[in-house]
Amino acid sequence: MALSRLFGNTVYLGTFTLSLIGWIISLVGALIYVVNEKPAGDVSAIVSETWFIIAYNGALLVFIALSIIGNYVTNFRLATLVFIGYTLSLMVGHISFYIYRDQTGLQVLAAGLIFSEVTWFGWVLILGTGEGAELVQSTSAVKSHNNRHSAISLQRGSSVSKTIYSESGLLPKEMGQIQARALYSYEANPEDSNEISFTKGEELDVIDTNGKWWQVRKADGRLGIAPSNYLEFI
Repeated sequence: MALSRLFGNTVYLGTFTLSLIGWIISLVGALIYVVNEKPAGDVSAIVSETWFIIAYNGALLVFIALSIIGNYVTNFRLATLVFIGYTLSLMVGHISFYIYRDQTGLQVLAAGLIFSEVTWFGWVLILGTGEGAELVQSTSAVKSHNNRHSAISLQRGSSVSKTIYSESGLLPKEMGQIQARALYSYEANPEDSNEISFTKGEELDVIDTNGKWWQVRKADGRLGIAPSNYLEFI
């Protein structure tokens, strides 16, 4: 299920939830000031750019959620980092402007912006290092997979008849019972019947290691191809 890409990944879900909390705190603080504390005739305490930041951060959260749910994180990774860098640069000045104000609403607004600033840095770390960087490395494998003609004859059970073609020709290689463990979860492309889904920590039999996509067998006997940089030999 597509929503499992967000709700089934603790890193994505936790960081997204914290980002959402920071956005809500910012919005609530601004509304508290406007509704209850704003002096008559005061039009400068909350500048128009602050409302833009709140709206922009909300839209950015929606964009990130849709990217995760649609499995487009790698496609839009660099764009997302640019969008986050833009909002980080905007929020710094606004935080220093509101944090020393006497009104409770403006202080809550500043606290929300600070909270959001920290969580956006978290997104930078996720997308720029660790699992995010590994996902980006797999993008080239996905692209090469689309350009490689794969012909795989799959049979359940111990006997396997297979043929894998790549740009360099026929590259058969029997691997016996070598096993690998999944470093990350992977959901197969629904448009490619050759790919196979698996979860983080799942152990798979490695049948063939030609190229960046390996042929593997799950415990239930199903076979398919998986990105090699999602796997490690046991």
